[in-house]
This record gives sequence, C-alpha cells and structure tokens, in this order.
Amino acid sequence: MGKRMFFLDLQSRPEIIGWTVFFTSAVFFSMFLLIAPDSIMTKPCSDCAGWYYPVADNLANGRGLVVGDTDRPALDRPPGQVLLLSVVFRIGKLVGVEKVTMVYGYNVLLLSLAAYLLFLTSHLFWGIKGGLISAALWSSNPFTLWFLNQPFSEVPFFVCIYFSTWLFLRERRKR
Repeated sequence: MGKRMFFLDLQSRPEIIGWTVFFTSAVFFSMFLLIAPDSIMTKPCSDCAGWYYPVADNLANGRGLVVGDTDRPALDRPPGQVLLLSVVFRIGKLVGVEKVTMVYGYNVLLLSLAAYLLFLTSHLFWGIKGGLISAALWSSNPFTLWFLNQPFSEVPFFVCIYFSTWLFLRERRKR
C-alpha cells in the first residue's frame, strides 16, 4: 500500500487524501443519520424550538433579528449560529428542502470539514497515517455523532477552532 501511495505521489499531496477524508466522513455521517436509532434522532434540543429555529426563520424571512412573533430583539445569545442557520433556511426555501433536512446537511458539511482540518493538522506531526487515524477517530466518535441532528452552535465552532489550529501550527512549522 505504501508503495502504491508513493507511486501516485500522494505522500507529497496530503490535500488530496484530505479531500478523500472529507467525502468519506460526509458519507459516513449521512449513513449514520439514515440508520441512527430513534433515541438519538428524537433527542431534545432545548435551544432549538425556543431560540435557533424561530430567530433564524425570522432572519431568513426578512423580519429581522427578533424572537418569534413577539418582535423582541434577539439579544440573549450571540447571533453567529442564528445567522448561519438563516442562510441555511433561506437556501432550503429556495430549493424546496425542509429545515430539518437542511440542518442535517449543514451539520454533515461542517463536521466533515472539521474532519478534513483535523487530518491536515494531524498530518503536520504524524504524517498521512496519523492524520487518517485522527480523522477516523473524530468521525466515528460518539461525541461527534451526537451533534449531527440538531443545530448546535458547537458545530461551526469545531471548524473555526480546527482551522485556526491548523493555520497556527502550519505557520509555526515554517519557521
């Protein structure tokens, strides 16, 4: 296997393997959503019904950053996740896809991107094998799978923290 990877010159091109990690993670996450037990798929999200969905829906429909129909400004929490969700809801409305399905796709996309960034970061220290092991452990971790079916604000945070870690460590290694 190692000779074949060398022959294809993949050892010097970790981004190609990284994108394979991204797509493999996306397929794995999607399959998990299809076969996950009801106990996972119906878990409650206390912030979803009372905060994320109504505020993001209002933004997507042009009613502003307000909570539900009360016109109370949505200043209780930072608006980052709500802004992202409003874009997701708007796209879903344009293409005719339900909000829940769009949230699934959004989470699959971001968690797969996190797996890709974790691969790139791990690759800096442990090479291709270490990067693949790290990404596989991340993608199959029950903690990660827990975040797939609800619009938790941690999901975009994973991407931000892994991206900033990768940039920082990549620049440090150049010195």
